[in-house]
Amino acid sequence: MRTIILDLETIPDPELPFEPPPDRPTAFPPPLHHQIVAFGALVLDRREPASLRCLGHHDDGVPRCAVCNWPLAASPEDGCVPGNCSYRPPEGSDEYRRLQERRRRLNDPYRYERDALEQFAALLTGGAELVTWNGRVFDLPVIVARALKHRVPLPEYFRGRGYRYRFSEEGHLDLKDQLSDYDPRGAGSLSTWSRLIGLPAKGDMNGSKVAEKWAAGEQDLVRRYCLEDVVRTAHLWIEWQVLTGRLRHEAADQMIERLDALVAQAQGE
Repeated sequence: MRTIILDLETIPDPELPFEPPPDRPTAFPPPLHHQIVAFGALVLDRREPASLRCLGHHDDGVPRCAVCNWPLAASPEDGCVPGNCSYRPPEGSDEYRRLQERRRRLNDPYRYERDALEQFAALLTGGAELVTWNGRVFDLPVIVARALKHRVPLPEYFRGRGYRYRFSEEGHLDLKDQLSDYDPRGAGSLSTWSRLIGLPAKGDMNGSKVAEKWAAGEQDLVRRYCLEDVVRTAHLWIEWQVLTGRLRHEAADQMIERLDALVAQAQGE
């Protein structure tokens, strides 16, 4: 069974602004009013290598033309440069139609979100265990709302009640619910729980700054922050398995070593 440890970073949806109640002007917007800008996922599957990435984000490290996706050239005479795509496939050809579709998607402010949701739906195919922090209250309701908006089918998510029934670990292990015994007074934050198990404290970045950083063009910072929370959740999940007797200490230590190696690999890319 595939395991997906996930975390979202969101900004207010500009097409569906939230109007807080007059008596609670700083109220946090419900899941319905959020747009996904980072969809971090650690995917564990015995049939293939583990991966840690932001879904929907395609980056091989090579600067590419935003329109045709060819590597950028040094000058317009040699090919595409930023803001000037020189690729001209024959009109009516399959490549021309693909290029027109790519241009259409690039002009869509929700293109990243839609691509991430489609990749997530594909990962659920055949069944998967989800692991989150507060995912039943926030992340999964956001995913469902955004999938509805973009008409991205999630048939696996709605097959049975495992993913959606809160008082169960079947299909979806929400560590916040499990560690607090569903009592919000004892829930604490992911940062606090991760410090309890020996992880370093978070830096200055936090969820309240995501919209500001995203608007300022610091998308890479937001994605890195999202993946850091995925890794914190993964560490907590490993210790949860020790706590519940599902993993011996030696096996847990080996999992942590593999996770650290995966993080080092992701940071080096």
